[in-house]
Amino acid sequence: MVIKIYKALWLIVSLMAAGIYFSGLMSEMMLVVFGFLLFGMIFMGMIGVLPLTISHPVEVKSSEKVEDSAQAPSVSHAHLA
Repeated sequence: MVIKIYKALWLIVSLMAAGIYFSGLMSEMMLVVFGFLLFGMIFMGMIGVLPLTISHPVEVKSSEKVEDSAQAPSVSHAHLA
């Protein structure tokens, strides 16, 4: 969901930049404004996908492994006699 919104924002900003450029209003000051905007967009994208990138799914153990690990290990007292 976050990635879809992020892509939609990139499309909107790109269309705005194209509209300003083709209307002849793209000045040096407007380039600076778009530079700041694009820097914020890139940073927002990194923050948006970071939780998806660093999270790992929890491995589910099979019921056999859980039962085996739940049993106490048997201790042999033969060496004590």
